Amino acid sequence: MVESALKFVNQGKERFGAIRNHLEKIVKQFEGLSDDNGNMIQIYAIMNEVTKKVEKVHRERRQELEYKDVGDNLLESMKLDETRRNLDEHIDTVSTATVDTMQTYGELTTEAIKIRNMQAATKKQVESARAMLQNLAEFGDTQKEATEISRVALETMRANLEEIEKMSKDVQSDTREFIAVTGDVLSEKFETPKGSSHTSSPFKL
Repeated sequence: MVESALKFVNQGKERFGAIRNHLEKIVKQFEGLSDDNGNMIQIYAIMNEVTKKVEKVHRERRQELEYKDVGDNLLESMKLDETRRNLDEHIDTVSTATVDTMQTYGELTTEAIKIRNMQAATKKQVESARAMLQNLAEFGDTQKEATEISRVALETMRANLEEIEKMSKDVQSDTREFIAVTGDVLSEKFETPKGSSHTSSPFKL
């Protein structure tokens, strides 16, 4: 039974040790992921500021072209219209990019929170695995001590039983001798012929 308990402890140590190592690797992966996520958040924050500034500049430029007058020059008028269209398209593109950048920034921020929570939860699991290993180690030491104590106790018990058995045999022998002597004494006391004896006991009175 004790050997089975020790076997369970040893197997538990190996399994929880493997689990702890795996969890520690996951923690390191989360740390790397958190760093990458933080870098991406910074990049998208910069991109967001850039796109907003670009959009502002283009809108101001578009506002200037709105009231520009080229007179009756058809070629200049066509160029102006094309410039306005290009600016409108570019403003729409930058505006969409700004919205997408803000959305991605928000998603990355949310993911950063999730990563921190998962990292904290994994670290907690690592501590639980470490505590379990410590408990198993203490349990194993206790079992070893208990095994040694049990062996000593069994040896002592065996020696005591042997001593009791020996004492029992001695008592039985002494009892038989006492009975024999008592029988001789009684026989000698109540025997009619004088000087006759039928006992060879060394305890003869």
